[in-house]
Amino acid sequence: MWADRDRSERRLHALIADFLDDRAGDADEVDLGVCAIVAELRVRHTSGVAMFLRDRRRPEAEYTPEAEWVEAIAFSSSDGRPWINSGLFRSAMRLADGDNPFRDDESEEPD
Repeated sequence: MWADRDRSERRLHALIADFLDDRAGDADEVDLGVCAIVAELRVRHTSGVAMFLRDRRRPEAEYTPEAEWVEAIAFSSSDGRPWINSGLFRSAMRLADGDNPFRDDESEEPD
């Protein structure tokens, strides 16, 4: 297990708590339906750095520390059905683009 897993889990837990507080507000009851997590994961691998520097003609040139990091976008859902995941992801993309299909038309923001 990586050294900062607890910190990552605490951060994710706090983000979920904020999400629920923002969406549920003062509701009498909340039921979590299908949920998904889309995240950028930055994973650091340092095992090849020493070999990289040893093989380099000019080790004083060092290397770019950012090269130790690999970034990936990950998607995980509580429902394994592809059509559910696809619809959920499409809805999230529309929300991210500023199109809220769940918005009440009478409460539109002024121009």
